[in-house]
Amino acid sequence: MAEEGLPDARSLRAFWLRLKPFLAQRRGTYLGGIFFDLLTLSTTLAYPQMIRIVVDRGIQQGDMGEVNYWVTIMAGLLVVQSISTYYRNYLLEIGAQQVSAAIRGWVFGRVINHELGFFDEQNTGDLTARLVGDVSQLGHTLQLLAPQLIHFGLMGVCAAGLMIYTSPPLAAVVIVIGPIIWFGSSRLGSLLRAQATEVQSRTSTLMSSVIEVLNGILTVRVYHQEAKASESYDLSADKLIDAAKQQVHGHSLLRSFTELLSEGAVVLAIFVGAVLISSQNLTAGALVTFILYATLVMRSSRNVANAGAEVLRAQGATQRIFELGERQSRMPYIGGIKPDAVEGAVELDAVSFAYPTRRDAAALQGIKLKIAPGEVVSLVGSSGCGKSTVAKLIARLYEPDSGRVLLDGRDLGTLDTEWLREHITLVPPEATLFSCSVADNIRYGKPEASDLEVAAAAKVAHADGFIGELSEGFDTNVGDSGRLFSSGQRQRIAIARAVLRNPAVLILDEATAALDSKGEALVKESLRQLPSKPTIIIVSHRLSTIVDTDRVIAIQEGEVIAEGRHEDLMSHSDYYRDFVREQLVSE
Repeated sequence: MAEEGLPDARSLRAFWLRLKPFLAQRRGTYLGGIFFDLLTLSTTLAYPQMIRIVVDRGIQQGDMGEVNYWVTIMAGLLVVQSISTYYRNYLLEIGAQQVSAAIRGWVFGRVINHELGFFDEQNTGDLTARLVGDVSQLGHTLQLLAPQLIHFGLMGVCAAGLMIYTSPPLAAVVIVIGPIIWFGSSRLGSLLRAQATEVQSRTSTLMSSVIEVLNGILTVRVYHQEAKASESYDLSADKLIDAAKQQVHGHSLLRSFTELLSEGAVVLAIFVGAVLISSQNLTAGALVTFILYATLVMRSSRNVANAGAEVLRAQGATQRIFELGERQSRMPYIGGIKPDAVEGAVELDAVSFAYPTRRDAAALQGIKLKIAPGEVVSLVGSSGCGKSTVAKLIARLYEPDSGRVLLDGRDLGTLDTEWLREHITLVPPEATLFSCSVADNIRYGKPEASDLEVAAAAKVAHADGFIGELSEGFDTNVGDSGRLFSSGQRQRIAIARAVLRNPAVLILDEATAALDSKGEALVKESLRQLPSKPTIIIVSHRLSTIVDTDRVIAIQEGEVIAEGRHEDLMSHSDYYRDFVREQLVSE
């Protein structure tokens, strides 16, 4: 939603208020463009007056000296006009591109700071469409907005004044057409705005389907669903074309309407001018001058109307992008306590939680849990029992609906999020790698880390072996999403990335699932030997991961139902014994 006090997003005033801060950042560029635009405008408006002199003093009087003199001046002004037009267009269009880039950067910066629940509720394709498609539409509009609205707006006003000066009776004939053009353009512009919103919405749907298929191309290929994917794409594309046809229809109707009335006004002026000349109330030169000014006025009205329609159309296309940028995160990343030291004690105090997209299904129900500093614990339970949710709440990826999550006795909600991220690190089940070198992927959370620190972290994760076998070692580019590596190799790199940060609390959410038993055992032992002795929380189904931790915490339906060492639970907990038997069978 827009911020409180912001006008209706559909109004021109709201559009201007939203753009104003970004335009102000490029004030110098726009002022330079306006200066050259005024220079261009001056030369354009001077031509009709010079033509009047050439006709009345030169051609009709047979004075070629007068003709040659003024034609030479006009040629000189033409050179000035061409130079000023170049700089006007260059500065105003560059300014539009810079504003678009600034808006895209602002929105992207706001989006990536939203709480994780926001992304649960959003479609990746839709977000991409807003950042790319909607902002591109805005950039296109700004390129029209600056050169056309500024240039033709000024030209129309000045040419209208000179037109009235040249012949008030003729001016009255032409000016009466103006309100009709403006009224019709406004009505058609409102239609275009609604059509643009529909086009952008359907574009987002199309992009969403494309991104979904590309991300899941392996599944598409395995199940031979290429034809179905193409059919779905064609269906979305047809809907987009239908919406685009309506938009083109409205835009074409607007252009036809404005051209008919504007050119008709000039024709009417010629007829009335001929009558005035025949009655000797107007000279031929004055009529030519008036027609030129009238043509400028009509051309300006037409272009301003078209540019205004583009603005109205852009309002529909960009309303979503501004709403996205104006949305306030429910988990602010700035502000809060930054303790001088951290021990790593974790506590969940009567925590209940349901995911934003599944409010009717509680993931945790009043769970209570305490983990001592330096303790290595494992969270176990059947799929969907809430163990990964516990991990995410401890990492403060979500806020509990009720209860508190504490670090060293302090509610996570009172701590500075940036500080918290430095001391609690979670390695998710799916290791995400970025398209850069292995070394840069490891130092992703600590960009200032030295090569020696990177190598040491890789050794702890037992990733140094396969990295050393790569052609360029740590400088090897991992490719798109790390697809050049196996799942186990990607997980080792992700673990190395977490180790490099030297957190007080390290959470491994199925982070060793892709490793074989031997590799997992080596990594776990290395983590235990870390000098900082972090609190380690392991979410796992694998029995070999569980048995040698300091404490096993069994969770069922969002509640802790048993905890203790593996041997003790095998003796006292029926649930845990059943769980272990199931794992032995599956392994």
